[in-house]
Amino acid sequence: MIVNGGIVNLNGNDQQFNRLSGKGSEVQLNGATLTAVNADTTVNSDYAGAITGNGSFIKDGSGSLTLSGNTAWVGDTELQGGSLILDGTSGGAQLTSNVIGQSGTQLSLINGASLTGWIDPTDVSIDSSSQWTMTADSLVNDLTHGGTVTFVAPTANNFKTLTVDGNYVGNNGLLVMNTQLGDDSSLTDKLVVAGNTSGSTRVQINNAGGIGAQTLEGIEVVRVGGESNGEFVQNGRIVAGAYDYTLGRGSQAGTAGNWYLTSKSGEDNHSDIRPEAGAYNANLAAANNMFVTRLHDRLGETQYIDALTGEHKVTSLWLRNEGGHNRVRDESGQLRTQSNRYVLQLGGDIAQWSHNGADRFHLGLMAGYGDTKSNTVSRLGYDAKGAVDGYSVGAYGTWYANAADKSGWYVDSWLQYSWFDNTVTGQEQASETYKSKGVSASVESGYTFKLGESVANNLSYFIQPKAQLTWMGVKADDHREAGGTWVKGEGDGNLQSRLGVKAFINGYSDQDKGNHRVFQPFVEANWVHNSKDFGSNLDGLSIKQDGAANIAELKLGVEGQLNKQVNLWGNVAQQMGNNGYSDTGVMLGAKYNF
Repeated sequence: MIVNGGIVNLNGNDQQFNRLSGKGSEVQLNGATLTAVNADTTVNSDYAGAITGNGSFIKDGSGSLTLSGNTAWVGDTELQGGSLILDGTSGGAQLTSNVIGQSGTQLSLINGASLTGWIDPTDVSIDSSSQWTMTADSLVNDLTHGGTVTFVAPTANNFKTLTVDGNYVGNNGLLVMNTQLGDDSSLTDKLVVAGNTSGSTRVQINNAGGIGAQTLEGIEVVRVGGESNGEFVQNGRIVAGAYDYTLGRGSQAGTAGNWYLTSKSGEDNHSDIRPEAGAYNANLAAANNMFVTRLHDRLGETQYIDALTGEHKVTSLWLRNEGGHNRVRDESGQLRTQSNRYVLQLGGDIAQWSHNGADRFHLGLMAGYGDTKSNTVSRLGYDAKGAVDGYSVGAYGTWYANAADKSGWYVDSWLQYSWFDNTVTGQEQASETYKSKGVSASVESGYTFKLGESVANNLSYFIQPKAQLTWMGVKADDHREAGGTWVKGEGDGNLQSRLGVKAFINGYSDQDKGNHRVFQPFVEANWVHNSKDFGSNLDGLSIKQDGAANIAELKLGVEGQLNKQVNLWGNVAQQMGNNGYSDTGVMLGAKYNF
Protein backbone atom coordinates (compact mmCIF):
# COMPACT_ATOMS: atom_id res chain seq x y z
CA MET A 1 0.00 0.00 0.00
CA ILE A 2 1.36 3.38 -1.03
CA VAL A 3 0.45 6.31 1.22
CA ASN A 4 1.81 9.55 -0.26
CA GLY A 5 -0.43 12.18 1.25
CA GLY A 6 -3.28 12.85 3.59
CA ILE A 7 -4.33 10.98 6.72
CA VAL A 8 -5.41 7.38 7.02
CA ASN A 9 -7.41 6.94 10.24
CA LEU A 10 -7.84 3.30 11.25
CA ASN A 11 -10.27 4.41 13.96
CA GLY A 12 -9.74 1.27 16.03
CA ASN A 13 -10.07 -1.16 13.14
CA ASP A 14 -7.12 -3.50 12.69
CA GLN A 15 -5.62 -3.28 9.22
CA GLN A 16 -3.01 -5.11 7.15
CA PHE A 17 -0.99 -3.16 4.58
CA ASN A 18 1.06 -5.03 2.05
CA ARG A 19 4.34 -3.40 1.19
CA LEU A 20 3.77 -0.16 3.13
CA SER A 21 5.53 2.75 1.39
CA GLY A 22 5.22 6.43 0.60
CA LYS A 23 5.95 9.75 2.28
CA GLY A 24 4.31 12.91 3.52
CA SER A 25 1.32 11.08 5.00
CA GLU A 26 0.06 9.91 8.38
CA VAL A 27 -1.51 6.68 9.55
CA GLN A 28 -3.50 7.17 12.75
CA LEU A 29 -4.05 3.96 14.72
CA ASN A 30 -6.53 5.20 17.33
CA GLY A 31 -6.66 1.86 19.13
CA ALA A 32 -6.01 -0.36 16.14
CA THR A 33 -3.20 -2.73 15.21
CA LEU A 34 -1.41 -2.03 11.95
CA THR A 35 0.28 -5.00 10.28
CA ALA A 36 2.78 -4.24 7.54
CA VAL A 37 3.63 -7.25 5.38
CA ASN A 38 6.66 -7.50 3.16
CA ALA A 39 6.18 -10.98 1.82
CA ASP A 40 9.78 -11.63 0.75
CA THR A 41 13.04 -9.87 -0.05
CA THR A 42 11.71 -8.81 -3.45
CA VAL A 43 9.08 -6.61 -1.82
CA ASN A 44 11.21 -4.50 0.50
CA SER A 45 9.75 -1.07 1.09
CA ASP A 46 10.36 2.36 2.64
CA TYR A 47 7.79 4.46 4.45
CA ALA A 48 8.70 8.06 5.36
CA GLY A 49 5.31 9.09 6.70
CA ALA A 50 4.03 9.13 10.27
CA ILE A 51 2.40 6.39 12.31
CA THR A 52 0.70 7.87 15.37
CA GLY A 53 -1.85 7.19 18.09
CA ASN A 54 -2.57 4.42 20.54
CA GLY A 55 -2.17 0.98 19.10
CA SER A 56 0.33 -1.65 18.05
CA PHE A 57 2.50 -2.14 15.02
CA ILE A 58 3.34 -5.54 13.53
CA LYS A 59 6.00 -6.19 10.92
CA ASP A 60 5.45 -9.49 9.07
CA GLY A 61 6.88 -11.23 6.05
CA SER A 62 10.49 -12.09 5.25
CA GLY A 63 11.22 -8.82 3.48
CA SER A 64 12.42 -5.61 5.07
CA LEU A 65 10.54 -2.45 5.96
CA THR A 66 12.33 0.85 6.54
CA LEU A 67 10.58 3.49 8.63
CA SER A 68 12.10 6.99 8.48
CA GLY A 69 9.19 9.20 9.50
CA ASN A 70 7.51 9.99 12.78
CA THR A 71 7.27 6.62 14.56
CA ALA A 72 5.00 7.87 17.33
CA TRP A 73 2.58 5.04 17.99
CA VAL A 74 1.88 4.27 21.64
CA GLY A 75 1.97 0.53 22.01
CA ASP A 76 4.08 -2.55 21.38
CA THR A 77 6.01 -3.39 18.26
CA GLU A 78 6.01 -7.00 17.05
CA LEU A 79 8.46 -8.52 14.60
CA GLN A 80 6.89 -11.67 13.21
CA GLY A 81 9.14 -11.92 10.18
CA GLY A 82 11.88 -10.21 8.21
CA SER A 83 13.64 -7.00 9.15
CA LEU A 84 12.47 -3.69 10.55
CA ILE A 85 14.87 -0.82 9.88
CA LEU A 86 14.53 2.46 11.74
CA ASP A 87 16.27 5.17 9.69
CA GLY A 88 16.85 8.54 11.36
CA THR A 89 18.34 10.30 8.33
CA SER A 90 15.67 13.01 8.26
CA GLY A 91 15.22 13.20 12.02
CA GLY A 92 12.48 10.60 12.26
CA ALA A 93 12.53 7.03 13.52
CA GLN A 94 12.64 8.03 17.20
CA LEU A 95 10.59 5.15 18.52
CA THR A 96 9.36 4.64 22.07
CA SER A 97 8.00 1.10 22.19
CA ASN A 98 8.72 -2.36 23.51
CA VAL A 99 9.81 -4.75 20.76
CA ILE A 100 8.64 -8.37 20.75
CA GLY A 101 10.39 -10.46 18.16
CA GLN A 102 10.40 -13.95 16.74
CA SER A 103 13.32 -16.16 15.80
CA GLY A 104 14.94 -15.08 12.55
CA THR A 105 13.80 -11.46 12.74
CA GLN A 106 16.04 -8.42 12.90
CA LEU A 107 15.79 -4.86 14.17
CA SER A 108 18.26 -2.31 12.77
CA LEU A 109 18.83 1.25 13.99
CA ILE A 110 20.66 3.42 11.45
CA ASN A 111 21.52 7.05 10.71
CA GLY A 112 20.58 8.53 14.08
CA ALA A 113 17.55 6.38 14.86
CA SER A 114 16.63 5.66 18.46
CA LEU A 115 14.60 3.13 20.39
CA THR A 116 13.36 3.52 23.95
CA GLY A 117 11.97 0.34 25.46
CA TRP A 118 12.81 -3.33 26.05
CA ILE A 119 13.35 -6.10 23.51
CA ASP A 120 12.38 -9.78 23.68
CA PRO A 121 13.95 -11.27 21.46
CA THR A 122 15.32 -10.51 17.99
CA ASP A 123 18.64 -9.88 16.29
CA VAL A 124 19.66 -6.26 16.84
CA SER A 125 22.07 -4.08 14.89
CA ILE A 126 22.91 -0.50 15.95
CA ASP A 127 25.11 1.74 13.84
CA SER A 128 27.50 4.39 15.17
CA SER A 129 24.96 7.24 15.15
CA SER A 130 22.00 5.42 16.69
CA GLN A 131 21.00 4.50 20.20
CA TRP A 132 18.85 2.20 22.27
CA THR A 133 17.63 3.26 25.71
CA MET A 134 16.84 0.02 27.55
CA THR A 135 14.04 0.44 30.08
CA ALA A 136 13.84 -3.12 31.44
CA ASP A 137 15.54 -6.51 31.21
CA SER A 138 15.96 -7.45 27.57
CA LEU A 139 16.75 -10.55 25.55
CA VAL A 140 18.23 -10.41 22.05
CA ASN A 141 19.59 -13.11 19.80
CA ASP A 142 22.70 -11.68 18.12
CA LEU A 143 23.75 -8.11 18.86
CA THR A 144 25.98 -5.97 16.64
CA HIS A 145 26.67 -2.80 18.57
CA GLY A 146 28.29 0.31 17.13
CA GLY A 147 26.14 3.03 18.70
CA THR A 148 24.96 3.67 22.25
CA VAL A 149 23.01 1.35 24.53
CA THR A 150 21.91 3.13 27.69
CA PHE A 151 20.54 1.24 30.67
CA VAL A 152 17.90 3.45 32.30
CA ALA A 153 18.90 4.49 35.82
CA PRO A 154 17.38 2.16 38.43
CA THR A 155 14.62 2.99 40.85
CA ALA A 156 14.18 0.87 43.97
CA ASN A 157 17.25 -1.18 43.02
CA ASN A 158 15.70 -2.50 39.79
CA PHE A 159 18.98 -2.85 37.92
CA LYS A 160 18.73 -4.33 34.46
CA THR A 161 20.29 -7.19 32.51
CA LEU A 162 20.80 -7.34 28.77
CA THR A 163 21.05 -10.97 27.72
CA VAL A 164 22.50 -11.86 24.33
CA ASP A 165 21.44 -15.42 23.57
CA GLY A 166 23.80 -15.62 20.59
CA ASN A 167 26.95 -13.70 19.76
CA TYR A 168 27.98 -10.14 20.52
CA VAL A 169 30.00 -7.97 18.12
CA GLY A 170 31.36 -4.63 19.31
CA ASN A 171 31.99 -1.97 16.68
CA ASN A 172 33.31 0.63 19.13
CA GLY A 173 29.83 1.04 20.56
CA LEU A 174 29.13 2.49 23.99
CA LEU A 175 27.39 0.76 26.90
CA VAL A 176 26.11 3.16 29.57
CA MET A 177 25.47 1.13 32.72
CA ASN A 178 24.60 1.81 36.35
CA THR A 179 26.29 0.28 39.37
CA GLN A 180 25.85 0.83 43.09
CA LEU A 181 29.60 1.04 43.53
CA GLY A 182 30.78 -0.82 46.61
CA ASP A 183 32.27 -4.27 47.21
CA ASP A 184 31.95 -7.43 45.11
CA SER A 185 28.29 -7.90 46.07
CA SER A 186 27.18 -4.54 44.69
CA LEU A 187 24.01 -4.31 42.63
CA THR A 188 24.63 -3.49 38.99
CA ASP A 189 23.34 -3.50 35.44
CA LYS A 190 24.85 -6.37 33.49
CA LEU A 191 25.54 -7.66 30.00
CA VAL A 192 25.30 -11.46 29.73
CA VAL A 193 26.46 -13.06 26.48
CA ALA A 194 25.73 -16.75 26.07
CA GLY A 195 27.81 -17.03 22.90
CA ASN A 196 31.02 -15.40 21.78
CA THR A 197 32.20 -11.81 21.93
CA SER A 198 34.40 -9.97 19.45
CA GLY A 199 35.41 -6.42 18.59
CA SER A 200 35.70 -3.50 20.97
CA THR A 201 33.10 -1.82 23.17
CA ARG A 202 33.38 1.22 25.42
CA VAL A 203 31.76 1.00 28.84
CA GLN A 204 30.61 4.01 30.86
CA ILE A 205 29.59 3.36 34.46
CA ASN A 206 27.33 5.71 36.41
CA ASN A 207 27.38 5.36 40.18
CA ALA A 208 23.90 4.61 41.53
CA GLY A 209 24.34 5.73 45.13
CA GLY A 210 27.31 3.59 46.12
CA ILE A 211 29.80 4.94 48.66
CA GLY A 212 32.74 2.85 47.47
CA ALA A 213 34.46 -0.08 49.14
CA GLN A 214 37.37 -2.44 48.72
CA THR A 215 36.80 -5.19 46.18
CA LEU A 216 38.36 -8.64 45.82
CA GLU A 217 37.49 -10.11 42.41
CA GLY A 218 35.30 -7.14 41.64
CA ILE A 219 31.76 -6.30 40.54
CA GLU A 220 30.78 -8.40 37.53
CA VAL A 221 29.30 -6.25 34.75
CA VAL A 222 29.93 -8.46 31.68
CA ARG A 223 29.60 -12.26 31.68
CA VAL A 224 30.64 -14.29 28.64
CA GLY A 225 29.69 -17.92 28.16
CA GLY A 226 31.61 -18.60 24.94
CA GLU A 227 34.86 -17.32 23.48
CA SER A 228 35.68 -13.99 25.11
CA ASN A 229 37.66 -12.31 22.36
CA GLY A 230 35.91 -8.96 22.64
CA GLU A 231 37.46 -6.06 24.52
CA PHE A 232 35.43 -3.90 26.89
CA VAL A 233 37.21 -0.60 27.46
CA GLN A 234 36.51 1.78 30.31
CA ASN A 235 35.06 5.08 29.08
CA GLY A 236 35.75 7.82 31.62
CA ARG A 237 36.48 7.66 35.31
CA ILE A 238 34.43 5.50 37.66
CA VAL A 239 34.41 6.99 41.16
CA ALA A 240 32.60 6.43 44.43
CA GLY A 241 33.55 7.75 47.84
CA ALA A 242 37.33 7.79 48.11
CA TYR A 243 37.85 5.16 45.42
CA ASP A 244 38.63 5.00 41.72
CA TYR A 245 37.28 1.86 40.03
CA THR A 246 38.82 0.17 37.01
CA LEU A 247 37.15 -2.07 34.42
CA GLY A 248 39.14 -5.18 33.60
CA ARG A 249 39.06 -8.90 32.95
CA GLY A 250 38.67 -11.31 35.83
CA SER A 251 41.88 -12.41 37.51
CA GLN A 252 40.80 -15.80 38.83
CA ALA A 253 40.59 -19.13 37.01
CA GLY A 254 37.22 -19.40 35.31
CA THR A 255 36.57 -15.66 35.40
CA ALA A 256 39.11 -14.40 32.86
CA GLY A 257 36.44 -14.16 30.17
CA ASN A 258 34.24 -11.92 32.30
CA TRP A 259 34.68 -8.22 33.05
CA TYR A 260 34.69 -6.66 36.50
CA LEU A 261 34.86 -3.30 38.24
CA THR A 262 37.60 -3.30 40.85
CA SER A 263 38.76 -0.65 43.30
CA LYS A 264 42.21 -2.21 43.52
CA SER A 265 44.53 -2.29 40.52
CA GLY A 266 47.88 -2.76 42.26
CA GLU A 267 49.37 -5.84 43.85
CA ASP A 268 49.46 -4.24 47.31
CA ASN A 269 46.57 -4.28 49.75
CA HIS A 270 45.56 -0.69 49.04
CA SER A 271 42.54 0.20 46.98
CA ASP A 272 42.89 2.90 44.34
CA ILE A 273 42.40 6.29 45.97
CA ARG A 274 40.94 9.21 44.06
CA PRO A 275 43.33 12.13 43.47
CA GLU A 276 40.63 14.52 44.69
CA ALA A 277 41.52 13.42 48.23
CA GLY A 278 45.01 14.83 47.74
CA ALA A 279 43.57 18.12 46.53
CA TYR A 280 41.27 18.39 49.56
CA ASN A 281 44.25 17.65 51.81
CA ALA A 282 46.43 20.25 50.11
CA ASN A 283 43.74 22.91 50.43
CA LEU A 284 43.32 22.35 54.16
CA ALA A 285 47.07 22.19 54.81
CA ALA A 286 47.60 25.42 52.88
CA ALA A 287 44.76 27.22 54.65
CA ASN A 288 46.27 26.36 58.03
CA ASN A 289 49.89 27.11 57.15
CA MET A 290 50.03 30.03 54.74
CA PHE A 291 49.56 32.79 57.36
CA VAL A 292 51.77 31.19 60.04
CA THR A 293 54.61 33.60 60.76
CA ARG A 294 57.65 33.84 62.95
CA LEU A 295 58.93 37.01 64.53
CA HIS A 296 61.74 37.51 62.04
CA ASP A 297 59.41 36.78 59.10
CA ARG A 298 57.34 39.79 60.08
CA LEU A 299 59.79 42.26 61.52
CA GLY A 300 63.26 41.47 60.23
CA GLU A 301 65.74 42.21 63.00
CA THR A 302 64.57 41.43 66.50
CA GLN A 303 65.06 44.97 67.73
CA TYR A 304 63.41 48.25 66.83
CA ILE A 305 66.66 50.03 67.72
CA ASP A 306 68.89 51.74 65.24
CA ALA A 307 72.05 49.66 65.24
CA LEU A 308 74.39 52.64 65.33
CA THR A 309 72.69 55.45 67.23
CA GLY A 310 70.40 53.53 69.57
CA GLU A 311 67.55 55.77 68.48
CA HIS A 312 64.15 54.40 69.44
CA LYS A 313 61.59 54.07 66.67
CA VAL A 314 58.09 55.20 67.46
CA THR A 315 56.19 52.97 65.08
CA SER A 316 56.59 51.00 61.85
CA LEU A 317 54.85 49.50 58.84
CA TRP A 318 56.02 46.15 57.47
CA LEU A 319 55.28 44.06 54.38
CA ARG A 320 56.02 40.38 53.86
CA ASN A 321 55.93 38.48 50.54
CA GLU A 322 56.46 34.75 50.33
CA GLY A 323 56.38 32.24 47.52
CA GLY A 324 56.75 28.52 48.03
CA HIS A 325 56.59 25.06 46.51
CA ASN A 326 55.46 21.98 48.42
CA ARG A 327 55.61 18.26 47.63
CA VAL A 328 53.77 15.62 49.65
CA ARG A 329 52.31 12.13 49.31
CA ASP A 330 49.45 10.39 51.06
CA GLU A 331 49.93 7.60 53.59
CA SER A 332 49.46 4.86 50.99
CA GLY A 333 51.99 6.44 48.64
CA GLN A 334 49.48 6.51 45.76
CA LEU A 335 48.90 10.25 45.58
CA ARG A 336 51.61 12.75 44.71
CA THR A 337 50.75 16.38 45.31
CA GLN A 338 52.63 19.52 44.32
CA SER A 339 51.54 22.97 45.45
CA ASN A 340 52.61 26.53 44.71
CA ARG A 341 51.72 29.37 47.05
CA TYR A 342 51.95 33.12 47.33
CA VAL A 343 51.36 35.03 50.56
CA LEU A 344 51.25 38.78 51.16
CA GLN A 345 51.01 40.15 54.70
CA LEU A 346 50.96 43.73 55.86
CA GLY A 347 51.12 45.04 59.41
CA GLY A 348 52.39 47.66 61.75
CA ASP A 349 52.87 48.67 65.36
CA ILE A 350 50.10 50.62 67.02
CA ALA A 351 51.82 50.97 70.39
CA GLN A 352 55.25 50.62 72.07
CA TRP A 353 56.29 51.02 75.68
CA SER A 354 58.89 50.00 78.23
CA HIS A 355 58.64 49.03 81.90
CA ASN A 356 62.22 49.62 82.94
CA GLY A 357 63.83 51.54 80.13
CA ALA A 358 65.72 48.49 78.89
CA ASP A 359 62.92 46.21 77.76
CA ARG A 360 60.46 46.93 74.99
CA PHE A 361 56.81 45.98 74.29
CA HIS A 362 55.27 46.17 70.83
CA LEU A 363 51.60 45.80 69.94
CA GLY A 364 50.49 45.65 66.31
CA LEU A 365 47.85 44.70 63.79
CA MET A 366 48.26 42.65 60.61
CA ALA A 367 46.28 41.41 57.62
CA GLY A 368 47.09 39.14 54.73
CA TYR A 369 46.10 37.56 51.44
CA GLY A 370 47.18 34.10 50.33
CA ASP A 371 46.70 31.86 47.32
CA THR A 372 47.72 28.23 46.81
CA LYS A 373 47.22 26.01 43.79
CA SER A 374 47.93 22.28 43.81
CA ASN A 375 47.94 19.33 41.47
CA THR A 376 47.57 15.73 42.64
CA VAL A 377 48.27 12.69 40.47
CA SER A 378 47.13 9.19 41.48
CA ARG A 379 48.86 5.93 40.63
CA LEU A 380 46.21 5.37 37.95
CA GLY A 381 47.36 8.56 36.24
CA TYR A 382 44.25 10.60 37.05
CA ASP A 383 44.74 14.08 38.42
CA ALA A 384 42.88 16.62 40.50
CA LYS A 385 43.55 20.31 40.93
CA GLY A 386 43.04 22.20 44.15
CA ALA A 387 42.86 25.94 44.74
CA VAL A 388 42.48 27.93 47.93
CA ASP A 389 42.61 31.67 48.37
CA GLY A 390 41.66 33.80 51.31
CA TYR A 391 42.40 36.49 53.84
CA SER A 392 43.46 36.90 57.43
CA VAL A 393 43.29 39.60 60.08
CA GLY A 394 45.05 39.52 63.41
CA ALA A 395 47.07 41.14 66.14
CA TYR A 396 50.55 40.53 67.50
CA GLY A 397 52.49 41.41 70.61
CA THR A 398 56.26 41.27 71.18
CA TRP A 399 58.48 41.77 74.22
CA TYR A 400 62.27 42.20 74.20
CA ALA A 401 64.11 41.95 77.51
CA ASN A 402 67.15 43.99 76.48
CA ALA A 403 66.81 46.27 73.50
CA ALA A 404 70.13 47.99 73.96
CA ASP A 405 72.64 45.22 73.23
CA LYS A 406 70.44 42.80 71.25
CA SER A 407 70.80 40.07 73.86
CA GLY A 408 68.48 38.32 76.28
CA TRP A 409 64.95 37.00 76.05
CA TYR A 410 62.22 37.82 73.61
CA VAL A 411 58.59 36.62 73.53
CA ASP A 412 56.33 37.00 70.53
CA SER A 413 52.68 36.02 70.10
CA TRP A 414 49.93 36.52 67.58
CA LEU A 415 46.26 35.67 67.02
CA GLN A 416 44.60 35.52 63.59
CA TYR A 417 41.24 34.78 62.01
CA SER A 418 41.35 33.48 58.43
CA TRP A 419 38.72 32.64 55.83
CA PHE A 420 39.08 30.96 52.44
CA ASP A 421 37.35 29.94 49.22
CA ASN A 422 38.30 26.43 48.12
CA THR A 423 37.96 24.57 44.82
CA VAL A 424 38.70 20.96 43.89
CA THR A 425 38.41 19.90 40.25
CA GLY A 426 38.99 16.24 39.49
CA GLN A 427 39.70 14.88 36.04
CA GLU A 428 36.37 14.31 34.25
CA GLN A 429 34.52 15.40 37.40
CA ALA A 430 32.48 18.45 38.33
CA SER A 431 34.27 21.25 40.18
CA GLU A 432 33.59 21.31 43.91
CA THR A 433 33.54 24.58 45.86
CA TYR A 434 33.39 25.04 49.62
CA LYS A 435 34.52 27.37 52.42
CA SER A 436 37.04 27.09 55.22
CA LYS A 437 37.69 29.39 58.16
CA GLY A 438 39.08 29.47 61.66
CA VAL A 439 41.39 30.92 64.28
CA SER A 440 45.13 30.35 64.60
CA ALA A 441 47.41 31.41 67.44
CA SER A 442 51.10 31.30 68.22
CA VAL A 443 53.59 31.95 71.01
CA GLU A 444 57.32 32.08 70.32
CA SER A 445 60.27 32.67 72.60
CA GLY A 446 64.03 32.76 72.27
CA TYR A 447 67.19 33.92 73.95
CA THR A 448 69.92 35.83 72.16
CA PHE A 449 73.49 35.25 73.29
CA LYS A 450 76.21 37.63 72.21
CA LEU A 451 79.20 35.41 71.50
CA GLY A 452 81.69 38.17 70.82
CA GLU A 453 82.64 41.01 68.56
CA SER A 454 85.37 42.26 66.27
CA VAL A 455 85.68 45.98 66.82
CA ALA A 456 88.22 46.35 64.04
CA ASN A 457 85.84 44.75 61.57
CA ASN A 458 82.66 46.31 62.99
CA LEU A 459 81.16 42.84 63.57
CA SER A 460 79.20 41.27 66.42
CA TYR A 461 78.41 37.55 66.69
CA PHE A 462 75.19 36.12 68.09
CA ILE A 463 73.45 32.79 68.58
CA GLN A 464 69.76 32.49 69.31
CA PRO A 465 68.01 29.27 70.42
CA LYS A 466 64.25 29.55 70.04
CA ALA A 467 60.95 27.67 70.28
CA GLN A 468 57.45 28.24 68.93
CA LEU A 469 54.03 26.66 69.47
CA THR A 470 51.33 27.30 66.88
CA TRP A 471 47.72 26.16 67.13
CA MET A 472 46.06 25.76 63.72
CA GLY A 473 42.29 25.99 63.86
CA VAL A 474 41.18 26.53 60.25
CA LYS A 475 38.42 24.02 59.47
CA ALA A 476 36.90 23.16 56.10
CA ASP A 477 33.13 23.00 55.77
CA ASP A 478 31.65 19.54 55.27
CA HIS A 479 30.03 19.23 51.88
CA ARG A 480 28.52 16.72 49.48
CA GLU A 481 30.07 16.36 46.04
CA ALA A 482 28.00 16.41 42.88
CA GLY A 483 28.44 12.63 42.70
CA GLY A 484 27.10 12.16 46.24
CA THR A 485 30.32 11.70 48.23
CA TRP A 486 30.43 13.33 51.68
CA VAL A 487 33.73 15.10 52.28
CA LYS A 488 35.02 16.16 55.69
CA GLY A 489 38.36 17.77 56.46
CA GLU A 490 40.72 16.35 59.07
CA GLY A 491 43.69 17.85 60.87
CA ASP A 492 42.33 21.17 62.12
CA GLY A 493 43.41 21.67 65.70
CA ASN A 494 46.96 20.68 64.81
CA LEU A 495 49.54 21.86 67.35
CA GLN A 496 52.78 22.65 65.58
CA SER A 497 55.94 22.90 67.67
CA ARG A 498 59.27 24.24 66.49
CA LEU A 499 62.69 24.08 68.12
CA GLY A 500 65.61 25.77 66.46
CA VAL A 501 68.75 27.81 66.65
CA LYS A 502 69.81 30.84 64.66
CA ALA A 503 73.35 32.14 64.25
CA PHE A 504 73.88 35.61 62.86
CA ILE A 505 76.47 38.33 62.41
CA ASN A 506 75.59 41.98 62.82
CA GLY A 507 77.92 44.46 61.19
CA TYR A 508 78.62 47.33 58.87
CA SER A 509 81.47 48.53 56.71
CA ASP A 510 83.71 51.47 57.51
CA GLN A 511 82.16 53.39 54.65
CA ASP A 512 78.69 52.95 56.20
CA LYS A 513 79.68 54.14 59.66
CA GLY A 514 77.34 56.90 60.67
CA ASN A 515 74.87 56.49 57.80
CA HIS A 516 72.64 53.91 59.53
CA ARG A 517 73.35 51.03 57.15
CA VAL A 518 73.69 47.61 58.85
CA PHE A 519 73.55 44.07 57.48
CA GLN A 520 72.89 40.85 59.34
CA PRO A 521 73.42 37.54 57.48
CA PHE A 522 72.16 34.45 59.27
CA VAL A 523 71.75 30.70 59.14
CA GLU A 524 68.98 28.93 61.01
CA ALA A 525 68.16 25.28 61.65
CA ASN A 526 64.81 24.05 62.99
CA TRP A 527 62.98 20.90 63.90
CA VAL A 528 59.23 21.14 63.30
CA HIS A 529 56.68 18.69 64.70
CA ASN A 530 52.98 18.50 63.80
CA SER A 531 50.63 16.72 66.18
CA LYS A 532 48.12 15.94 63.41
CA ASP A 533 48.32 15.11 59.73
CA PHE A 534 46.07 17.09 57.42
CA GLY A 535 43.63 14.90 55.56
CA SER A 536 40.12 14.34 54.31
CA ASN A 537 37.39 11.82 54.94
CA LEU A 538 35.44 10.69 51.88
CA ASP A 539 32.35 8.65 52.76
CA GLY A 540 34.02 7.30 55.89
CA LEU A 541 37.49 6.59 54.49
CA SER A 542 40.26 8.77 55.87
CA ILE A 543 43.15 9.77 53.58
CA LYS A 544 45.95 11.79 55.15
CA GLN A 545 49.11 13.51 54.07
CA ASP A 546 52.32 11.76 55.05
CA GLY A 547 55.81 12.86 55.96
CA ALA A 548 55.04 16.13 57.76
CA ALA A 549 54.94 14.83 61.33
CA ASN A 550 58.63 15.61 61.81
CA ILE A 551 60.38 18.09 59.53
CA ALA A 552 63.95 19.33 59.37
CA GLU A 553 64.42 22.90 58.15
CA LEU A 554 67.42 24.92 57.04
CA LYS A 555 67.10 28.64 56.38
CA LEU A 556 69.63 31.09 54.96
CA GLY A 557 69.08 34.80 54.67
CA VAL A 558 70.08 38.35 55.35
CA GLU A 559 68.46 41.19 57.25
CA GLY A 560 69.53 44.73 56.68
CA GLN A 561 68.90 48.31 57.64
CA LEU A 562 69.38 50.59 54.64
CA ASN A 563 68.82 53.87 56.48
CA LYS A 564 67.01 55.23 59.49
CA GLN A 565 63.61 54.43 57.99
CA VAL A 566 63.97 51.34 55.80
CA ASN A 567 64.74 47.73 56.71
CA LEU A 568 64.81 44.86 54.21
CA TRP A 569 65.13 41.14 54.78
CA GLY A 570 64.99 38.00 52.74
CA ASN A 571 65.61 34.31 53.13
CA VAL A 572 65.42 30.94 51.46
CA ALA A 573 64.13 27.99 53.49
CA GLN A 574 64.18 24.29 52.72
CA GLN A 575 62.15 21.72 54.67
CA MET A 576 62.52 17.95 54.39
CA GLY A 577 60.31 15.27 55.91
CA ASN A 578 59.70 11.57 55.49
CA ASN A 579 58.39 9.80 52.37
CA GLY A 580 59.26 12.54 49.93
CA TYR A 581 57.85 15.50 51.85
CA SER A 582 59.57 18.78 50.98
CA ASP A 583 58.83 22.48 51.08
CA THR A 584 60.84 25.30 49.57
CA GLY A 585 60.10 28.89 50.46
CA VAL A 586 61.47 32.26 49.40
CA MET A 587 60.56 35.35 51.39
CA LEU A 588 61.19 39.07 50.97
CA GLY A 589 60.16 41.58 53.60
CA ALA A 590 60.34 45.32 54.10
CA LYS A 591 59.73 47.61 57.06
CA TYR A 592 59.41 51.36 57.23
CA ASN A 593 60.08 53.06 60.56
CA PHE A 594 58.29 56.32 61.22
